[in-house]
Amino acid sequence: MYEIELLKTALKNKKTVSGLEKVDEQTYAISQAYNLKESILQLKQGNQYAVAVQKMAEAFKNEDLKQLDKLIKDPKFMNKRQEKLVLTDRNRNWAEKMPEIMKKQSSFFAVGSGHLWGDNGLINLLKSKGYTVKPVSNL
Repeated sequence: MYEIELLKTALKNKKTVSGLEKVDEQTYAISQAYNLKESILQLKQGNQYAVAVQKMAEAFKNEDLKQLDKLIKDPKFMNKRQEKLVLTDRNRNWAEKMPEIMKKQSSFFAVGSGHLWGDNGLINLLKSKGYTVKPVSNL
């Protein structure tokens, strides 16, 4: 949603832009999480999925991360295996990389909202490492 705006702002201000993972790592995780049958089942949900995405956008705008987490992890859209592959495993990898990056320079990390909340969300993982995590509002 905000990715393009954040990228434009960073480039305009001559900031270094990099990723916490490579594109092939992201696509591999997603391809392992969603097989053809599961993808077809999601597509068949049609309007139900569209309504859920709208609710997710509202929760995001309202900074209601608990509601957003609940919607993202709804079993109709994401099972436990998918959650592990798409969110948990990647969050843990990122939480290991972030401190090294932050030691080198002041940093701003932009991740999908589904990666923030929950026991295995980045907020919790970084707090467990002793970091203070604050929201950035009004983008």
